[in-house]
Amino acid sequence: MSDGPVYLHIGLKKTGTSYLQSLLRANPDALGAQGLTMVPHNQIASRQLVRALKDQLQEGVDAPRAKRALERFPRELASAPGDRVLVSDEVFGGSTEEQVARLGEALGGREAHLLLTVRDIARTIPSAWQQTVKGGSQVPYEAFVDAVVSREGEVAAGFWRAYDVPAMLARWKGLVDPSRMHVVLLPPPGAAPTVLLDRFCGVLGIDPASLTAESVRANESLGRAQAELLLRINGLLAPPTFRRDLHGPVLKRGFAIGVLAPQKGDRIPMLAQHRAWCEEHARGVIEALESGGYDVVGDLAELHPHDSAFADELTPVDEREVTDAALRALATILDGQVADLRRERDANRAARAQQRDRS
Repeated sequence: MSDGPVYLHIGLKKTGTSYLQSLLRANPDALGAQGLTMVPHNQIASRQLVRALKDQLQEGVDAPRAKRALERFPRELASAPGDRVLVSDEVFGGSTEEQVARLGEALGGREAHLLLTVRDIARTIPSAWQQTVKGGSQVPYEAFVDAVVSREGEVAAGFWRAYDVPAMLARWKGLVDPSRMHVVLLPPPGAAPTVLLDRFCGVLGIDPASLTAESVRANESLGRAQAELLLRINGLLAPPTFRRDLHGPVLKRGFAIGVLAPQKGDRIPMLAQHRAWCEEHARGVIEALESGGYDVVGDLAELHPHDSAFADELTPVDEREVTDAALRALATILDGQVADLRRERDANRAARAQQRDRS
């Protein structure tokens, strides 16, 4: 046990967070051998902590023990083995200054470090739109982009609360000195797939080669036709389906990630008409990071958008592709139901045979 530093990985969303969390949680022994422990003990408990911090727990939706998540947190830190702790949940990033202060109180005076994974805005916006659709949104892509660029309306407010890097870092300065704020940049398209992990592990003092990638989960992107299909389905669902504890496992993880994402499909680009805006945004973020005294891991030039992120126009989605995505999704679901039924029958037969053998 120790009172060593606590590393808070707070986002950004859609910057490899699911992959990093899944990989690290799958290797507790390797982390422990290098002095690092993840707290809370799993991703569900981590999300309960964030919701407790933000007063977002819902009666009948969240487990009763979730109400005590913030109360348990200091004890979990105190009992964690090793010389440092990692707390990782991208929903932390949108915390207000008051919520950051509450989390600081729970740390009990331990030294805090911040990790923020960041990528260029031209790849961020399409991914963020897909994430809202996975969450039940019915806002079309073009309308989403227009709102984000103009910074007007509820859609824009939600986006920038989660993706405004300078504003987010400023909200956490009351808890973490800028010199201990580690901004880990995602490499541009075409870079080696290990670059992000190498950079992230470098901050934590972990050897990435010690981590095995079996059963690691990533929050895969949807293709254009698949995203369009889900957008239409969202408009047909009954209101009770959107209850968080139902929608998450069934629609988001079960259908969007489990059924639609594996179909792949065409990438969703930014329109070339927004390139100048993306470049201006990148320059502003780079200037803020250069002057803020932060520990930047990677090359700030990687925040400039890559040519491959843009398309001259966004052609309408081919209806045949949407239909094909729907049919393939239905086939996947039916195949899954048949496989479940076969497993259930096989288990029942085995149980009956075992019972006969005892008779």
